[in-house]
Amino acid sequence: MITLYKSDETNFEHNGLGRIDNEARLAEAEEEINGLYSYVIKYPIKGRYGSVIKNQMLIKAPTPYGNQIFRIYRLEPSMGMLTITCLHIFYDLAFNFIEDTNIINKSGQAFLQQLGNSTQYKHPFQFFSDIATVSGSRIVRKNCVEILLNGNLDNSFVSRYGGEILRDNFTIYFNKAIGRDRNFKITYRKNLKGYKAKIDDKSVITRIMPIGFNGLLLPEKYIDSPRIKDYPFPRIGKLELDVKAAVGEYADDEDAVPIEEAYEKMRQLTKEQFGIIDVPTTSYDVDFIELSKTKEYENFKLLETVLMGDTVTVDHSEDNFHVSSKIIKYKFDGLKKRFTALELGQFESRASNSNINQKRSFEQKIRNVVQEAHNLIQVAANKKNTIYRGADRPNNANVGDLWYQPDGQNVIAKQWSGTDWEIIPFGGENFGNININDLSGNAIDIKQFRLANNNEDILFINQDGEVVLNVKHIHLDTKDVATLDDLKNIEGKQGPQGISVTSVVKYYLLSDMDTGITHASSGWQTEPVTMTETKRYLWTYDKTIYSNGMTTQTVPVVTGAHGQTGIGSPGKPGTGISSTNISYASSTSGTTAPLSGWQPNPPTVPNGQYLWTKTVWNYTNQSSQTAYSVSKMGEVGPPGSIDEKQLRDITNKIESKLDATDANTRLDELSKKTEEIRVDLEARAIAKEVAIWKREYDNQVADTERVINSFSKDFIDSTNRITAIEAELRSNALLLNFVNTYLRASDEGVILGNIDNSEYIELTPGGMLIKSAGEKVMTFANGQVKVLHGVFVETLQISHYRFEPSRNDERILLVRFIDKI
Repeated sequence: MITLYKSDETNFEHNGLGRIDNEARLAEAEEEINGLYSYVIKYPIKGRYGSVIKNQMLIKAPTPYGNQIFRIYRLEPSMGMLTITCLHIFYDLAFNFIEDTNIINKSGQAFLQQLGNSTQYKHPFQFFSDIATVSGSRIVRKNCVEILLNGNLDNSFVSRYGGEILRDNFTIYFNKAIGRDRNFKITYRKNLKGYKAKIDDKSVITRIMPIGFNGLLLPEKYIDSPRIKDYPFPRIGKLELDVKAAVGEYADDEDAVPIEEAYEKMRQLTKEQFGIIDVPTTSYDVDFIELSKTKEYENFKLLETVLMGDTVTVDHSEDNFHVSSKIIKYKFDGLKKRFTALELGQFESRASNSNINQKRSFEQKIRNVVQEAHNLIQVAANKKNTIYRGADRPNNANVGDLWYQPDGQNVIAKQWSGTDWEIIPFGGENFGNININDLSGNAIDIKQFRLANNNEDILFINQDGEVVLNVKHIHLDTKDVATLDDLKNIEGKQGPQGISVTSVVKYYLLSDMDTGITHASSGWQTEPVTMTETKRYLWTYDKTIYSNGMTTQTVPVVTGAHGQTGIGSPGKPGTGISSTNISYASSTSGTTAPLSGWQPNPPTVPNGQYLWTKTVWNYTNQSSQTAYSVSKMGEVGPPGSIDEKQLRDITNKIESKLDATDANTRLDELSKKTEEIRVDLEARAIAKEVAIWKREYDNQVADTERVINSFSKDFIDSTNRITAIEAELRSNALLLNFVNTYLRASDEGVILGNIDNSEYIELTPGGMLIKSAGEKVMTFANGQVKVLHGVFVETLQISHYRFEPSRNDERILLVRFIDKI
């Protein structure tokens, strides 16, 4: 069900403005791992809600993760159809802002908590992560979505921590990996419709040269991949590592390690790259049938379910194609509630310090800036252009002239383009007005650095790494900086005793609330506990005890929620009815079923004998069950007597009923009612039992037509019979009065009921029927009760299936399965 809500709705447990899936022509969810999550709906412009749907409204729609909330961002009306494009409610965070926050040495969970608490205005989202990696990031004037997912930002979550996102309405998970191997298989001639594979090995590296700090190389220089022989020649690349050896001038550095340990660390970090950079880039577009949505597999839904990030096996034996890969993108039909396409491929979520195959590293950006600045200086020094300095706008400039414009304590570099002074871009970044809050990178590769004043060097770093500082005094924050000789003459005081952590205690609390839990809440304990269906939320916090007796406590957080029922071992296959056979036979016995003579259609049964009906149910487990029903054909009674006047009255009534026009009219009405019943039964055929019911009804219609034909043929004989018994009926005036009031003959049999024909029961050779207002409403024949006309005010139940009107729209008929009858 797809439900439409107002743009500011917060409660999605009701039916909102109404359902739109009843008239929708298409409803498709599309999600890419760590990418876009969208929903597209095609809805008739003249539909019930065609004029109601507006941008920014919300919808609740089916996805592989159940119902999810989406916001409408684009409406495209065309040729009677409205195309509605929605984005997951997660993208509301794209319009919230982080002004400035500095995240220092925190895990993935702590990063997300600080991010969520630093937005410009409050939001309903909760963040969770199982990433234990410690990192940090300075975030200035960015929105939440780009900080989480933009891999081109060096300070984004995916750049610093890696991970894969799972968006579940207002709960956002960013874990090391989502999905698992559910043993889901797509196999040729079972559920595989088609596939398209892309295998690209142009970026494969099979021999790596690791380079440590300050150009440190391994004695063997290279490390080979186990897959190096898969290619005709080695494919070599370098890997820069932040590993410093304690040698030379770095021997006493705190972050330096012994040379052999540095070598071993470089080897280990390099080998971790294999399995990633030495295999081709692959992707697979798979078109398949989701068997969990088909009739044959409806009892095995849990075994045929797959989600984003899961590992899927595709097997096409005739193409010799067999691959297991991760789902990185899918399309899901929200109307049929099944996948329509999967894209499988590689997704490396781990944040890496490798610069192999990086499109543009930080070092390369710096080199580009230096090179472009060098080129600019050459142009400015070519004696064809002029360099201007000062606040006044230069006049009569030539193309290529430079202007260094003061701006407070900064200087903006501009160049005359021929029409205006334009800020000079460096390396794709605007360095005209530099204001750096945070500059980070493995290294800034500049051959030499010189800071001068009036051609006198103040600070100079040459190619050999020697630093020359020509100053008399150095002041930092107005304080004089002591030299090494000064420090030798200063004796420091012993500092205070340090404070260490003596223990960290984790506290647990089970609750049925996902908010409002504090340290003061009752029930905290130090032993781990297990979530239950009633207490679905596990709260935790850490208490740190220090050596000086002080303690600190973290804020209680929800670290998990009771998930859905897991997948267990499949139960035994259920037993259903595969077919039903009905046959008929006549017999002189009403207690013992016939041993032979059974036939598919009811036979003609002599008066006083019995009609037997045998029903055989064949089950899917190859067993069967047989049931019998029996009815007796009544005997012909003795003729009644009537006086001459009453006989004429009865004859006139019978003749009036036999009017040809009236008979044709009744026959037409019967045919019309028969067609209406047939259409109604076909529309309600929702199960095999109802289909059998309709088949039996068709047989009954045929039998009824045969009875009518037979009755028409026999009517003349009946009229003669009435004339023959005229004399005997004369003496039964009192009996005739009773018969005339409550018992009378009809075209088809005998009637019991009121004289005005409003409500009565009619006994016919084929069985018994009940009429109301002259119309058939119920029949009893061949061991079955059939309702032809009726109004069920509350509900109608057939076996385990109950029909009832929708509470939202009485025009909609719902079918519910009832476990107990």
